[in-house]
Amino acid sequence: MDAFSPDRWKRIDRLFEAALDQPPDRRDAFLRQACGEDLELFDAVCALLADAEVAGRRLGESVTDFAAALLPGLAAELARPPDEGPARVGPYRILDELGRGGMGVVYLAERADVPYRQPVALKLVRRGMDSEEILRRFRYERLLLARLQHPNIARLLDGGQAEDGRPYLVMEYVEGEPIDVYCDRRRLSVEERLRLFMQVGMAVQAAHRNLVVHRDLKPSNILVTEDPGSGPAQATVKLLDFGIARLLTDEATPEEPVTVPHTRTGMRVLTPAYASPEQLRGEAVTTAADVYALGVVLYELLTGHRPYTSGDGLTLEQAILTQMPARPSTRVEEGPADGGSPEASRTREAICAARRTTPERLRRRLQGDLDTMLLMALRKEPERRYASAEAFVDDIRRHLAGLPVRAQRDTWRYRARKFARRHTAGLAVAGLALLLLAGLTAFYTARLTQERDRARLEAQKARAALAFMEDLFDGVDPDATAGDTLDAFDLLARGARRLEQPGALPPAEAAQTAHTLGALYLKLGDYDAAERWLTAALDGWRRLPRAEAEAEAATLVSLGHLATHRGQYARADSLFAAALALPAAAPGDRAGRLVDYGQALTERQDYRRADSVLHRALALLPGTDPAGAERRADAWFALGTIAMNEADYARAESLFARVLAWREAHLGRMHNRTLDVLNNLGNLYADAYRYEEADSLLSEVLRLRTALLGPEHPLTGEALNNLGLVAFGLGDYDRADSLLRRSLALAEQHAGPVHRDVGMTMNNLGWVALRRDRPQDAEALFRRALAIMEAASGPVSADAALLLGNVGFVLHQQDRPADALPFFQRAVDVRRQVHGDSSMHVAWRLFALGEALRDLGRLDEAEAAHRESVALRRALRPAGHFDVGRGLNGLGRTLVEQGRYAEAEPVLREAVAIMDALAHPNRAISQLWLGTCLTGLGRFDEAEALLRSAQAARPDDPLVRRALDALHEARQRAAPAAPPPHG
Repeated sequence: MDAFSPDRWKRIDRLFEAALDQPPDRRDAFLRQACGEDLELFDAVCALLADAEVAGRRLGESVTDFAAALLPGLAAELARPPDEGPARVGPYRILDELGRGGMGVVYLAERADVPYRQPVALKLVRRGMDSEEILRRFRYERLLLARLQHPNIARLLDGGQAEDGRPYLVMEYVEGEPIDVYCDRRRLSVEERLRLFMQVGMAVQAAHRNLVVHRDLKPSNILVTEDPGSGPAQATVKLLDFGIARLLTDEATPEEPVTVPHTRTGMRVLTPAYASPEQLRGEAVTTAADVYALGVVLYELLTGHRPYTSGDGLTLEQAILTQMPARPSTRVEEGPADGGSPEASRTREAICAARRTTPERLRRRLQGDLDTMLLMALRKEPERRYASAEAFVDDIRRHLAGLPVRAQRDTWRYRARKFARRHTAGLAVAGLALLLLAGLTAFYTARLTQERDRARLEAQKARAALAFMEDLFDGVDPDATAGDTLDAFDLLARGARRLEQPGALPPAEAAQTAHTLGALYLKLGDYDAAERWLTAALDGWRRLPRAEAEAEAATLVSLGHLATHRGQYARADSLFAAALALPAAAPGDRAGRLVDYGQALTERQDYRRADSVLHRALALLPGTDPAGAERRADAWFALGTIAMNEADYARAESLFARVLAWREAHLGRMHNRTLDVLNNLGNLYADAYRYEEADSLLSEVLRLRTALLGPEHPLTGEALNNLGLVAFGLGDYDRADSLLRRSLALAEQHAGPVHRDVGMTMNNLGWVALRRDRPQDAEALFRRALAIMEAASGPVSADAALLLGNVGFVLHQQDRPADALPFFQRAVDVRRQVHGDSSMHVAWRLFALGEALRDLGRLDEAEAAHRESVALRRALRPAGHFDVGRGLNGLGRTLVEQGRYAEAEPVLREAVAIMDALAHPNRAISQLWLGTCLTGLGRFDEAEALLRSAQAARPDDPLVRRALDALHEARQRAAPAAPPPHG
């Protein structure tokens, strides 16, 4: 079974919502008519409807009710004598039994209806276990696995129903060993175990990016494979068994109606030794639970022990809930491992020998960073663990590189010690200063024992104080101040000083005011101040004796936007996931959080996930609900941005027009949110080469921004930047340079010299310099912008990757492919780390890498880069998209330069067809290389027609002239020799 596409998910969502509107006794007939012959669609919607019914049950439903449904089947299973299993399930021939779990049996199988043999793992519900609850969980597992595509996650290949009606899943067969067994058999060192574990962490992070929490991570679910003749450095991890996994967005809400058995019915399916405290308590489960389990797995891999020495059952659970785990380095001194561990019979010497070390050396190796990192992952409080699996992996990477880890308190003594280890000679520490962040704990002085009248009086005082503070801050919003940002910052600083005074406000109002401060700092682009106050607000909400879920969610959403602006995408995912995990008072509240997440995903150009999230939000915001109209417009705006960036200009323009009509009617044209729409419309026209329309509209945006905010506001600077890019597109490079330099001056004035806006505008100036045939100036600008981006956003960020690629490009343009190559390679690596392997950003950078490799004569490597780029473009772009055609150009040219003309021809013909259909200016390049290919095949007439067309579009291109010369020479060589003269 293929993973559901975004369009497929949309259809499932729409049918699910429509079915909920039907009376229960008519839903089946409605769905059968709506789905027709599409049984997979029918099954998916039925699964969601069934789970919605369960999700509506009250929490705390008795375990007895669940047991009554489960135990008869279990008793029947135990009473039945073991059998050899079915000989065939669907089209699959059963070869052997691989294992049995709580609800299913896993078989080794192969397809019986094809000539080739490919072993697969087939999971079939056990006889007697096919209760409604088990079948529901099984269908849910299938839906979850369809979302996950990652090299370190076992792939879902197929699924269906056996002849007796039991459902089955077909998975990639992984012939490997559990990670703990593999590590010991291969006697891996601590360093080797850490490097292997990093694959596990990134596989878990990939699941989290798809909003899937595994919930049962343990060594037996993590297999390691090795190709024959390879070693541990080439080993591959595969994550298995998402049988009790769940979506982060399924908190018993209409749009995510899948049951989570533990939180809905009292059923708890987990492995206690690896379960987090919140799982054992039955609380909401987020990505932090998987981070905890990763900590347990790594603890065991490094020490040979699990964190808790208590036995099994309630004693173990009580230890996990109440005791602090021992430092890993101290466990080395103990004798045989605890009884629950697979290594219970092994001595400490044997455990250390499996790590190629001694007890004393292992103890010293674990002391310090590894102790601290593991204990941070194992903290009782989810919010105090690593923010994500990726953050855990990043700390391991830093530790292996000898850098300070994030888990250690950042003291001068610690940094100096780590620095000294890397630079043992010539080290002189001049002095270090600590920046202390003032805490808000002094503000939380309200007492729960206050008398009711006094509490009411205190609340009135607090509301009055909050109203005063909000009045103070009201002038900060640019829409209210006409852009006087200097006064805005002064007002914010004044408010911050007042809030820092002990007892300034009661706890709830202090948290709300801190949120207001943080949100306004975020709006004005002061990210450090925004981080400080939003974090303080979050801490304040979580300290209140009574949960404020909606307020806490709003702060998490703001922190998610902040992390997105900073390029911290894994952290942003965790923050939005935490917001979505909190209960919502109404579907509209949850829809608002989904819209915010969709906007953040759009900003980081993760368009597929953004599209899915935004459509889920719209499903919760029916058009008849006026209260949700503004959020609907926000979702349309983000969807329009996605369509624009995917070159679906007609749809984008339609969506923007819809948003513009609503905002003009409700906000007026002279409002920044309305101008945001006009700004995007102008950018759309520019992207579609409608430069005159773009110039007119963006000139109006600049005029209105200036009138509304003043000539020196950051948004005025943004308008100057966008208009400068249009002038660039029109070829008016002097005007482009002038507009961009004005934009740069404003960015530096407001944000300082090291800020993303400064780096991006400098990048744009670099392109102007390049078009003016000043490559050295362009190179200097790109390098300065790169340094700014690495400082502002971090060396592993989307911004840094962009500039790495641009530095490589300008070097390549100067015929310096050897100098360009390392920049392209770093750009590919950073894009993979930031966006994952399946991203258009990776595809674009692979194209540039392939071009440089080809020019260096490394044609096999160039071909591999271009083939991966084309594969990504086909997977991520619709058929006929420009990006597909451009990728085919690169691959086709590489094949031509290898003399493989017959292979190149279909590749380049497809490229020409795409570019012709788009009437794209780059079609001349496709014609050039197809013409060159046909010359090599001796089809001179068609080659000449293509090359003449390319010459008409690019009369000064030396490559076209050389191709025509080569055609002429080939024709002469192929012409029959003239007969000798008679005489």
